[in-house]
Amino acid sequence: MSPAEVQVPLSAKQRYSWLEVAANPGIPSRQISATYAVHGPLDPDRLRGALRTVITHHDQLRLRVTGAPDAPVATLREPPSSPPLPLIDLTGLDGPTTAELITMYGEREASTYLDLGRDWPVRALLLRLSPTEHLLMLTVHHLVADSWSAALVVRHLGHAYRTGGLADVPTSPPYTAYVEAEAQRRSTAQHRSELRWWVETLHDVSPAPLLGSAIGPATTLDTIERHHPTPRSFRDDLRRIARPARASTYVVAVALLAAALRHRTGVARRVLLVSHLGPRLPDYEHTVGLFSNRLPLVVPVATEQSAIDVVHTVQARMLDLIDHSGPAYFELLEAAEDRNVVSAQITVQHVPPESAGPSENPRPEEFTLRFQRYRIAASALPLHLLLMEEPDGRMWWGGEFRSDVFRPAEGAALVRGVLDDVATLAERSGDPIAKALT
Repeated sequence: MSPAEVQVPLSAKQRYSWLEVAANPGIPSRQISATYAVHGPLDPDRLRGALRTVITHHDQLRLRVTGAPDAPVATLREPPSSPPLPLIDLTGLDGPTTAELITMYGEREASTYLDLGRDWPVRALLLRLSPTEHLLMLTVHHLVADSWSAALVVRHLGHAYRTGGLADVPTSPPYTAYVEAEAQRRSTAQHRSELRWWVETLHDVSPAPLLGSAIGPATTLDTIERHHPTPRSFRDDLRRIARPARASTYVVAVALLAAALRHRTGVARRVLLVSHLGPRLPDYEHTVGLFSNRLPLVVPVATEQSAIDVVHTVQARMLDLIDHSGPAYFELLEAAEDRNVVSAQITVQHVPPESAGPSENPRPEEFTLRFQRYRIAASALPLHLLLMEEPDGRMWWGGEFRSDVFRPAEGAALVRGVLDDVATLAERSGDPIAKALT
């Protein structure tokens, strides 16, 4: 730690994340990577200055974490005078070669480890396709930002580029204030009551592994179907199911996944990990940090039920979960005597209508950032599915599986099979699961 660095506390969620990060050095298992199309003339030096402004504005983007898994040391650094922003020029190449290189660089960025003791928690790479078309590949460490905060980083980056700063953007307390408030809440009777509820909820739940081979130590999270689009009818089916149940598309997607896993694995009571922003988030709407919590959702599924029946079950249990959402996930594991009963995670993410653009129909000369692709490696669970919904209603899936649990063909087959089952159940939501998937 240099004399200019200031030691700061980590939140409970961050300490749990550090347990995983420090125990698996070199494995990029907690990183968010996204690609944005940059339209309009671009000054790389100006964009680098905007990146420095954003890093200066948000304290978590200056976080350094070192130490043992159970004893992290976190400090805030001085902002970099000139943050790295490599520029790779692809102009003049033919279409297939350009597409191949874009894929290669995207995979490299997503799989290159961010070392929180050495690197900045945010990393950027710029690809030039033409004088007015670029791709910005942005990677943020999940310990300092969840996906909601990562979107805020992009919006502020675009604003700082166009205006030269962030003086006119709304502000909210720094993340360190959230950490202090969280620590106070953990000492309350309400927090202890919520923990007791979780112990009672999970006490009779047994681990239900997915059908993997358990082939050896983890080295990577294998990602498949990074941009697997769904037909528009799938979105319509989700909304058709959601309306009468007064449920969100997230609840419907979780229910369909639980039903599909019931069919694929034969396990009647599956525990899924679902994301929840937790209490007090509105106070930190303009703050970058790790606010989202992962909470286990116990979903019993019988094959004679329909997908709609499972939606009602998930809806009711999600409401209970939200009422007891204060404890961090690692606290639940500790309270449940470290019995990790969760086997899969599902995340549903909505792409903002404009990631950083100033208008719906920008002029050709106007700088805009448009979302293109997204990858999140934020779970050490055997299976992680990501459903993205874009502003025009299009949806697509991403899937990850643990390479120490599944052989490549086996993991890919499970993910694709589950996605096929989810689509079928969405279409035939009124039929019993056994009949719909026969």
